Amino acid sequence: MKILVGSVYNQESLKWHEIQYEFLRINTSCEFDHIVFFHGLQDGLVQLDCDLVDAREQHVFGIGKVLEKFECEKEYSHCLILDSDAFPIEKKWDYRLKKVMDENLCSAACPIRFENLDTFFHPCVVFFDRKALPMDIGLKPIENLLGHKCDEVAVDPHCKTFPLLKTNLFSPHPVASSIYFDMFYHHGFGSRDFNCRSVHVNNYYPDVTHPDSLTRSLFSNPKSFISKLMGKKIL
Repeated sequence: MKILVGSVYNQESLKWHEIQYEFLRINTSCEFDHIVFFHGLQDGLVQLDCDLVDAREQHVFGIGKVLEKFECEKEYSHCLILDSDAFPIEKKWDYRLKKVMDENLCSAACPIRFENLDTFFHPCVVFFDRKALPMDIGLKPIENLLGHKCDEVAVDPHCKTFPLLKTNLFSPHPVASSIYFDMFYHHGFGSRDFNCRSVHVNNYYPDVTHPDSLTRSLFSNPKSFISKLMGKKIL
């Protein structure tokens, strides 16, 4: 197994590059290449030649470049697409996830964020093999659990997909700093302002606080912070 790991960054998310790569390095057991597409100029990152202004459309454009590379370069058996503020937190996550996917006859795995009232697969983490191609990730009309309709970047996999659900033992925030399947961390709002439907549209969490303090806690000691969320020490 060889994995193409792809992420799309903007200027706001550059601070996540080091921590994302470090957690990939220590937790991925098979061979992988980590490619980052960047809206701008930055040493070591691939510049995205994109005239789109809308941040979501820019993100979809970058994801399309990751998919294009995976489809063309047959040396990779699997692809992992990550938001800039998402990364694996379990040792040998790749073999464990492939095993449960195979056992359940799934060609892809992806979170569904019920905690945000979502009903769709969210592209913060998308792991899939070649049987899942073509993988459809783009702006889609969605309707959440309370009937709110909007366009959102979503995964429409067209194949049986293993759901990665939130498994925090401790949740300091209902949406941010989420652990999925005890395997991936997604900070949320790592490259944009704090604005989410469950809080700002449906008022499902009326007294929720701004997650800035969580960012500071994570960056000051990532392993300690994530261990607290999981209720167990991570190596």
